[in-house]
Amino acid sequence: MKNKSSFLKNLLVLLGLGVLLAPDVNEDNLYSLNKSFTKLMKSIKDIDFDNSKKKILKIISKLEDLLEDLGNIKGKKLIKEYIDNIHKLASEIVLLCDTDELLKVKEYTLDIEKKSVNYLEKLLKKN
Repeated sequence: MKNKSSFLKNLLVLLGLGVLLAPDVNEDNLYSLNKSFTKLMKSIKDIDFDNSKKKILKIISKLEDLLEDLGNIKGKKLIKEYIDNIHKLASEIVLLCDTDELLKVKEYTLDIEKKSVNYLEKLLKKN
């Protein structure tokens, strides 16, 4: 899936920028976040329900767009907006995860939400 590989490449670039721009933010947390995204994408790949899969991928695309600018955000207000948006997008994905087959997607989404917000809260403290 071309979109998947593009997403993962962009995420790796983003994580690299995050390490450069915020070196005191724990690099292990960023690596862990990357692993969680990989698990999420693999779990989505296994979904048989085309409609749910399309909706989830659309929301993840919005999350990807949001995260592409993560290294450039400055100011408490903007960081808080990013945190709110991550919570909103994660909630949308979780609401779509209403079957047993989607439990892993839900689990990985919640993990990503937690790690992303943790990262942003550390940036918030620096600003």
